[in-house]
Amino acid sequence: MPNPTDLELYYFNEGTSQAPYQALGCHRVEHEGFPKWRFTVWAPNAQAISVIGDWNSWREGADPMARIGDTGVWECYIGIAKEQMLYKYAIRGADGVVVSKADPYAVRVEPNGTASMVWECGEYPWTDADYLKSCTDRHDGPMNIYEVHLGSWKKGLSYRALGDELVDYAVDMGYTHIELMPLMAYPFGPSWGYQVTGYYAPTARYGSPDDLKYLVNRAHELGLSVLLDLVHSHAVKNTVEGINAFDGTEYQFFHSGPRGDHPAWDTKCFNYGKSEVLHFLLSNLKF
Repeated sequence: MPNPTDLELYYFNEGTSQAPYQALGCHRVEHEGFPKWRFTVWAPNAQAISVIGDWNSWREGADPMARIGDTGVWECYIGIAKEQMLYKYAIRGADGVVVSKADPYAVRVEPNGTASMVWECGEYPWTDADYLKSCTDRHDGPMNIYEVHLGSWKKGLSYRALGDELVDYAVDMGYTHIELMPLMAYPFGPSWGYQVTGYYAPTARYGSPDDLKYLVNRAHELGLSVLLDLVHSHAVKNTVEGINAFDGTEYQFFHSGPRGDHPAWDTKCFNYGKSEVLHFLLSNLKF
């Protein structure tokens, strides 16, 4: 039987992938009999890539990545990396320029910075079983949604503090749902999360991924549904932090030329006709 990760990469390249986040990004694996971190990234037009991070003093070329066949995917196994260490990809793009990029599939990001964090999503002790059982009957009931931007509801609160104060407030006010404005990692605070750089990582402004799970879990315990705004219509132009010009081209994720620009937001427009881009976003929904 083929390795499930390699099989997912095959489906990703074929255009039938269901969950490429399970294969791409940073994952703890066993390799050649030893526990290691597997770093895997899609950059079809890159000339060379290496993983740079806390463990190798951010030296380009210290941990080079290798292409996996003709898939456009690169990989590297690193045993010395530890959980919560920071990393990026040093990418020599099609234009010959080397840039340091965050991992598009990273599930945790650096607080107050732009790097990705070595992290594996572990099991969380959910206690919302009663809520999940009740969800089947909710389509016939009333809906009263409280839409909120966490950073300005009450400034300075963490996910966990919001899980107590915000949830209690919403319950007391008779809401059935909390709708959270975009929580995917974003660099520019005043955008309120609508200019995304990290699609698989919640913003670290309010804490860790597990802290966000605490908020959701407590809302469910008290009967509140939680809606998450996702931004799949455009992406930040920033070539330092985001996926724009990731492999040295303007067309890896987005349309080329004027069609790739969103003038109202000054952002980039995804090319939904490209299977790898489509599955990047569909996988993000599933994640």
